Amino acid sequence: MPLKLGRTLFKTTERLLNVQKNFLKGPLNLFPSSSVPFIAAPKRPDPQTRGRWKRHVFISPAMNKQPLLSKLDYYTFTPSPTSTRPSTQDMPLVVMLHGCTQNAYSFAQGTQMNRVAQANGFVVVYPQQSKRYQLNSCWRWFLPDERRGLAEADTIMEIIDTTISMYRLDPEKVFIAGLSAGAAMASLVAMRHPERFCALAMHSGPILGKAHSLATGLEIMRAEELEETEELLEHLSEYEPQHFNLPTMIIHGEQDNVVNSSNAQQLATQFLHLNDMPIETEPSISHRYAQTSREYMHKSYKYKRQTVVELVEVKHLDHAWSGGDDSLAYNSRKGPNSSKLVWNFFKRCARQYDIRKIEQEPLPDID
Repeated sequence: MPLKLGRTLFKTTERLLNVQKNFLKGPLNLFPSSSVPFIAAPKRPDPQTRGRWKRHVFISPAMNKQPLLSKLDYYTFTPSPTSTRPSTQDMPLVVMLHGCTQNAYSFAQGTQMNRVAQANGFVVVYPQQSKRYQLNSCWRWFLPDERRGLAEADTIMEIIDTTISMYRLDPEKVFIAGLSAGAAMASLVAMRHPERFCALAMHSGPILGKAHSLATGLEIMRAEELEETEELLEHLSEYEPQHFNLPTMIIHGEQDNVVNSSNAQQLATQFLHLNDMPIETEPSISHRYAQTSREYMHKSYKYKRQTVVELVEVKHLDHAWSGGDDSLAYNSRKGPNSSKLVWNFFKRCARQYDIRKIEQEPLPDID
């Protein structure tokens, strides 16, 4: 090969590699950068000797009426039976959506949610994004169209229905939670099917409705300044359901350098609006574990003593699950135990749901 032609090919190849490298920088910003290296979680997450961890595969029906993913893995944890809980029948269901670069194993091990499930008697389902749909295993919340983000949301709903049927769970006690991209997808699933959930929890998630591309997704995550309220609520216009009663918990680290903490208060505003509450509603505020690594501020927005929105701002936490297994990336010992915090919130919402249901039932006819 002539020397001149060889140099030309080398330079062309080098330019193509640089283009590819720069292109990949965008998607890489959609998942957390952590000082803790990613370590594959063990095949079975904790607890090791209690409960059952099982892999399942969702296959899209041949004649489905709506666009769904063709195939998606998901995992379930069912607690060991006890004398008071001999089976899973009528148990609640908690849906857990992992963040980018995570999978069901690492998310379950990191959050330790299965331990909470074993102690309290509920089933957990972990849908797992496939690299065939997104190279970094990110849920595509930033592309909310029928072929991608919305198809993922509806597929997750199909997995939830299958799990409820499989384990004979209580269909009125279904809760959904997620971290980062998983938090964004949890909110998208809730927007699509608000009547199906008893409560929602988002950890380190972005605001709703604004993202329609990779670029706008990155813009939301990095934004440090609050948006004007009118614009913030306008983002909800195409998702806003007519009937919405979904208590919501938001947890966010004040040191988060991936999804800026400005998103947390704006999410609280959005969910106050969605729940038909005045956005000027003043919360009750408590400071907990002051002057320690677990320090956080808990804001509670209520209507007639019932929870509507709870906002937990963790002082020393970065982009990680608070109180998680910090041997895995995107988990930190700093802050409260988020899994227990989330479950306690879900339990309160379940009790309040029962009260609302009783109050809404018509009085019996009197002859």
